[in-house]
Amino acid sequence: MKKYLLMGIIVSAYGISVLVFASDTATLTISGKVTAPTCSTEVVNAQLQQRCGNTIHVSTLQTPAATPMRGVTTQLYTVPGDSTRQIVVNHYD
Repeated sequence: MKKYLLMGIIVSAYGISVLVFASDTATLTISGKVTAPTCSTEVVNAQLQQRCGNTIHVSTLQTPAATPMRGVTTQLYTVPGDSTRQIVVNHYD
């Protein structure tokens, strides 16, 4: 009986110690600086112009879907080759 009791205490102590070691924590440090955006995107004459620094990339857009609403016209443009991204253009009257 004492042998089983001793084994039970050893197994319980081992089980408790495993939980203690499993609760280790860590600290994450992120260093860097925030900079102003350097790219902009405009729609000019139904063409998407993306400017990054001195570089201009022009893309032709598909026909927009217009949804007018109380003095605001919203147009959705889908960039060719990327069906997951849309550009929303709002015109205020």
